[in-house]
Amino acid sequence: MDEFWADLRYGARMLRKSSGFTAIAATSLALAMGANTTIFSLAKSLLYDRLHVANADELRLLRWNGDNHLAIHGFWATSIPCPVGA
Repeated sequence: MDEFWADLRYGARMLRKSSGFTAIAATSLALAMGANTTIFSLAKSLLYDRLHVANADELRLLRWNGDNHLAIHGFWATSIPCPVGA
């Protein structure tokens, strides 16, 4: 644990020593986080919030399966057994 604190102090000293690099790195990180948040917020509003269905949080993605005993697999690992004789 002492080595961790020594490394942390050394890193802080180096960042104080090169203030230009620190400012550019902090600005770059802030811009990247802001752009990422903006892109995902825009994608969410354009793609997910525009679903005009009731109870959109209950939607499931289904696929057909060729097995005779299990007709449909749910996307979230839930299974609906096929009725006997179907």
